[in-house]
Formats: sequence, structure tokens, C-alpha cells
Amino acid sequence: CDNFLEEDPRGKLTPSSFFSSPEDLDMAITGMYNKYYQTNARVFRAIYVWCADDYCTQVNLELLGIDFPGSLYQSFTKSWEQIDEALLKDNEFGGRLKMSNPLKEEMNALHLEQMKGTEEKICAIYTLLKNKVRWNEKYNLYGKAPKQILKEGTGSNADLNFILISMLTDAGIPAYPVVMSRRNMGILPLTHPSLQKLNTFIVGIAHTDTTLVYLDSSVEDGYLNVLPPLPVSYTHLRAH
Repeated sequence: CDNFLEEDPRGKLTPSSFFSSPEDLDMAITGMYNKYYQTNARVFRAIYVWCADDYCTQVNLELLGIDFPGSLYQSFTKSWEQIDEALLKDNEFGGRLKMSNPLKEEMNALHLEQMKGTEEKICAIYTLLKNKVRWNEKYNLYGKAPKQILKEGTGSNADLNFILISMLTDAGIPAYPVVMSRRNMGILPLTHPSLQKLNTFIVGIAHTDTTLVYLDSSVEDGYLNVLPPLPVSYTHLRAH
């Protein structure tokens, strides 16, 4: 029952009933209380702490580079600028940013040229995408081929976000991936850049010449700057 620990079991259990000695009884009661508090501590941690591993004393190792005699030094832990460049050269990431709009015909039917402002156009494009493809409740950094996504009618947030970027770009609205670490996967390291810690991205959209707004396709009833409660650390990545 919910309130079983509000009663004192010591007054209801006796050594003669279930235990061979008073010491055994005390040990059982103490163990029951400890189990209760430990269980609730885990629940408390899961609800109020983003990533428990961030608060643990630990040593994380990441290879900085290799330097063999007679060969040039090869760096693996790079600057954020070099990580941006590596992602943009990756076919599964940068290649997706160069793809043509797979929903071009459907988007032409929106008659975006008749809409008053950028915000209205962004919302119309986002709504069209969400009507065509459903989020599969998965977060990724890399995406699959858009034809496969549209055929299946479902995809990760990365799959949908890559398509969203292509649609916005086709409409003349600059859009960029904003790569980040999900909060339950741990904060990005403050001491060094790490490609391994990046695990998803959202979309940054040029709302005006000086202002970016943000969208993520995992939000079912999303609007500008309405994001899922997952990102914690990010760095802008702009495709040139």
C-alpha cells in the first residue's frame, strides 16, 4: 500500500512470529527502510537530474592524436571549426544539406509568394512537412535518404530536419543545422571539442537579417522557438 512506511512495523512484528531473534528482526526492518529510500532516490534522480553521469566522479579518455616516429602528427580531438568542417564534408551529414527539395511540387501548391512575411512561410512549410512525415520518436545526428523517409512516412528528427532545411532553402529562407548533445546524453565537454559527444541537431532559421529562430521536427505541435526538453549544449554549424 502507498502508506505502509508511515506505520511502524516494529510494533506489529515480533521475533516469535517470523524471526529467530530480535537482531534478525531489526536487520529486516532496517533493510526494508533502506530499500525504500534507495528506490525513491533513483526516481528523484531520474526526474530532476538531466544526466546523472555528469555528476559522477569519473575519468573520460578521448584520443588527442597520434605521433609516430617518422610520420606527421595526426590530430583526432580538433577545434570546433574543424569538427564543423568534418561534418560538412561527411556525405551522411553535409551531403544531406545539399540535397534538393523532395517536396517541391507540394510546396509550390502553398503559394508562398502570396504570404505576407517570413514567419508565415516558415509555419506553412513546417506544417506541410509534418503532414507528410511522422516523427518516429528517435533522435539522431545523421539522416537517411529522403526518398526512403517519404516512402515510409516516418523518420528520426534528423531525417525530418534535413528535409525541412531543403524546403526552407528552396523557399529562399536561410536555414542551418545547430548540432548539440541531448541532455540525457551528457553535457558537451568544456575542456576540448568532441565529435563523439554530438548526437542530434535542430534547425536554426534566419527569421530576419539579424535574428535566428529555431525549430525541431520532433515537436508534434511545434512553433517557432518551441523545442523539446532535450538540448543542453550546442554549437552553431553553418553550411557555406
